[in-house]
Amino acid sequence: MLPFPPPFEAVLFDLDGVLIDTTDLHYRLWSEFATRHGYTPSAKELVATNGCRAEETIRNWLGHDLPAEVVEELIIEREWHASRALETEAFSAVRGAREFVRSLQHAGHPIAVATSAVPENARLSLERIGLADMFEVVVTAMDVQRGKPHPDCYLEAAKRLNVKPENCLVIEDSLMGIRAGKASGAQVLALATTFPRETLVELEPSWIAKDFCDLPEWHALEPIAAAG
Repeated sequence: MLPFPPPFEAVLFDLDGVLIDTTDLHYRLWSEFATRHGYTPSAKELVATNGCRAEETIRNWLGHDLPAEVVEELIIEREWHASRALETEAFSAVRGAREFVRSLQHAGHPIAVATSAVPENARLSLERIGLADMFEVVVTAMDVQRGKPHPDCYLEAAKRLNVKPENCLVIEDSLMGIRAGKASGAQVLALATTFPRETLVELEPSWIAKDFCDLPEWHALEPIAAAG
C-alpha cells in the first residue's frame, strides 16, 4: 500500500467504475429499461450513460418534453430494478479499492463519495463491497441541482469535508466525471476501468491508472499539489 499522508487534504471518489465494478450491470439495466419503453439505444448512447443522472438519460432517449411527473415515475421504475440487481446479483469491488479506502480511513484522511446514483443504490453498493461505514460524506444525485459534468457534487463533497476543492484529489472513471472533477478545481486521477487509456488521455486528467493497484507513487504527485 502507498505511503501516507498523500499530498492532498481529501480524496473524493466516484462510485460506479471506481469503487464497484458494475459497468456491465449498468449497461444491461439501461438496455432493459429502454426495451420496456420501446427504445433501442446505440452502443454510443449506452456508453454516454456513464456518470449521467437517470433523468438526463431518460429525457435524451424518450423525449425532452416529457412532463416532470412522468420522468419521476420512470426514474423510480429504473432505480427499483437497479436496487433489486444490487441486492441480488454478483459484482465485486474494483481491484485494490477496499484496501486503498481502508488505508486512507485508517490514516484519518478525509474521504468522500460523490456519485450520480440515488441514495438507496449508493448505500446498497457500498454495503455490498464492505465500505458502507468508511466514508464521512456521501453525496448523491439528490444532494445537488446539476449532475456531472457540472462540478456540483464534488464542490458539495469538499464543502462537507471543510476542504477547498483545489486541495482535493478526485478519482473518476467516466468522461462526464473527469470533466466534473476538473471543473471543481481538483486534481483528477482517472481509472481506466470503463474507458480505454487513449480515450481518457483526451480529457487531460492529471494522472491515469489501470486501477488501485496501479497508482502513481505519492511523491510523484507532490510537485503538482505544491503548485496548486
